[in-house]
Amino acid sequence: MVAPVCRILLFYALSYEGWLDSFVLQWIVYPILAYLFYRRGDRPRMQRAIGILLAVSVVAAAYIVVKLGMSYKTLHSAGLEADTVFNYRRSYWLIALEDVIVNIITLFYTGLITYLPPQLFNFSMSSWYFGNDVIVGLQKGYHATHTHLVAYSHLFLWRFYAGIAFALFSLLYLKALRRLIHNLTPATLSFFVFMTMVLVGSPTHALVKTRPMHTTPLLGYQVHVSIIGVTFLVCYSLYYLFMNARTRWPVYLLLSLFCINLGYCAVAKPSLLSHMSNLSGLGTYPLPFGRGR
Repeated sequence: MVAPVCRILLFYALSYEGWLDSFVLQWIVYPILAYLFYRRGDRPRMQRAIGILLAVSVVAAAYIVVKLGMSYKTLHSAGLEADTVFNYRRSYWLIALEDVIVNIITLFYTGLITYLPPQLFNFSMSSWYFGNDVIVGLQKGYHATHTHLVAYSHLFLWRFYAGIAFALFSLLYLKALRRLIHNLTPATLSFFVFMTMVLVGSPTHALVKTRPMHTTPLLGYQVHVSIIGVTFLVCYSLYYLFMNARTRWPVYLLLSLFCINLGYCAVAKPSLLSHMSNLSGLGTYPLPFGRGR
């Protein structure tokens, strides 16, 4: 079992460094599984979980050593896009800590809102509909030297939603963990694993200094593990409801609404993403700036 895992990891590790996010995920999930298997007296599964975790750890350790030796002083050097918080001097540890906190919540929220329509808890609707110039102009010159802070207020409005979502999701996650510990079933395990994927976000990007591109919940490619977790969580929730519902027509209705929402997001969300990309300094992507322009 361990040997195939090592071969798969070898190809995975050479493809994209974001695979280290999966490594962090496994260090959360497998120790808990090993403990639960041990408590149930299931030694073969416990040994398999530990073996997989050790194999992943060896590959990850080798990858990190090579990466640090070959690219840290170039790719992650001071002033570059991937400049890490470890490059702060020791006296600035507080800045590093706050950068990590901001990154964790930002990346978590970026994955969480993947399937939300653009009008629902994504970003400032005022900024998207009217643009910052209109918002500032409507202040009619009041405190002109600092009116830009009003636009910043709209720029960071989404962080209120993100903080609430992070707190509520964390509470639900702890509840899922308690249920898993008290009753290990396919359902409790599935919900725990998928929620862990969502909550993990992207540990590798969380260690990078806060960058302008993270002022909006935009860069979904950085949280691919989280987005996969959101997808599995939604799909498994619908499956769980379908298998346990006395009347299945409400589940069919939910599934239909979800599919309609996916189609709507595919059409409507690119404009909002373009707006956020422009405000984050990444340029117009993938549609012209502004809603409906």
